[in-house]
Amino acid sequence: MHRRGLLSIAALLIAMLALIAPPRVTRADDTLDVSAAVMKDFDEYKGRFRPLFFAVSADGLFSGYIYCIDAACDTSAQTRRHAIQLCERAGGTDCRIFAVGRDIQVKYRVGDLATMGTAKSPPCVAESVAAGSPAAAVVANLRPAECSNFRGFRFHEDFKAFATTDFKNAKNTWGWAYRHADPDAAMKGALDRCNQGRKDNSVSDPCRVFAIGAIVVYGMTDAQLRAAADLYKKNKEATNADLPAVPQ
Repeated sequence: MHRRGLLSIAALLIAMLALIAPPRVTRADDTLDVSAAVMKDFDEYKGRFRPLFFAVSADGLFSGYIYCIDAACDTSAQTRRHAIQLCERAGGTDCRIFAVGRDIQVKYRVGDLATMGTAKSPPCVAESVAAGSPAAAVVANLRPAECSNFRGFRFHEDFKAFATTDFKNAKNTWGWAYRHADPDAAMKGALDRCNQGRKDNSVSDPCRVFAIGAIVVYGMTDAQLRAAADLYKKNKEATNADLPAVPQ
């Protein structure tokens, strides 16, 4: 998955694209292995009017880039950092600048997906989910970009919901909604935003509700989800520990 950005004098516009690939590790010779898909994205980046910065993740499978359509372009450290953030938000870990303009800054080779290793990221931890709980084990699977969004989700006002596609796949997306009249409206809003992300990023996996308020519902049956929504409607502070037992 990669992100791309357009930098203009008036505003910074971000567009998301997704990259198909399983995640690499830099080898002993310190050469960065990158996927053929990332190099395809790099070719697209080079074709922009004024390419500024192209970032690649440590596993060589995620990227983010910034380009400009104006005569005067911001090439500051902040813009460089934004390209790295786009790469990280797309799912990359330890993203670094691969190219400045069209000039590649690192030693690299196109790797074989069958042999490229995986860049591990620490388990996701969210303050709204009790440590050591089954819900925390589900949250732990979120990758850095989605984890960051989910951690910030807790600060939004109720009723709210967070939806995601299968976060175990290299190619995924998510969306959230808040300040809705009831849990059902919040879930619909989150799914709508997630589905827009699916369209923008060509993600094939369906969107599913991941959480409503502080209740993690990912993987629940319809009956369990309905019980969780009913509880949340009565108690906006409810967590998974407050859920009633519902037959599978």
